[in-house]
Amino acid sequence: MERTIAVADTSFVVALLNRTDVRHEAVKAVYANQRSVLLPQTVLAEVAYLLGRDAGTTVVVGFLNGLPASRFRLVASTDDDVIRIAAILG
Repeated sequence: MERTIAVADTSFVVALLNRTDVRHEAVKAVYANQRSVLLPQTVLAEVAYLLGRDAGTTVVVGFLNGLPASRFRLVASTDDDVIRIAAILG
């Protein structure tokens, strides 16, 4: 089976981490089928905020410490990304 590049958004990561989320099993299956999942730094910041708010700092620390061993690959936004975001919003 051909694999595609997967890019996580906030709802994907939150559903993956929250076993009670109605999308958890579907997201877990997608995650398991990927060698790596790109995780934009902007998404990481939002996920950390939501996890901290809903589950506490200890959960955020555990998630952050587990990132290197996960399938997530942190990626930075480029200037071109920011310009494209502005164009989409404008």
